[in-house]
Amino acid sequence: MQIDLHNFSLKEAKEIINKNIEYCIKNNIYNLEIIHGFNNGTKIKNYLKNSKTLRNTYPDIKEIIPDLLNSGKTIIYFNIKL
Repeated sequence: MQIDLHNFSLKEAKEIINKNIEYCIKNNIYNLEIIHGFNNGTKIKNYLKNSKTLRNTYPDIKEIIPDLLNSGKTIIYFNIKL
């Protein structure tokens, strides 16, 4: 699953991210690709990179990693339940 957060404030992005994480967990979706951009998306990227709150709120998050080929994208992987 993929969401594009270009032109969203950090506050708006947090709400969108949380809703999409909940959707992914509920529907056993393996990953969530978050496109935040590499210039104006730095606040969102840093939030994702350093967010202990996300990991504490959603224990089904396996890892949060920046995309190695696109610095404007971060991927959240989930522990899926089969």
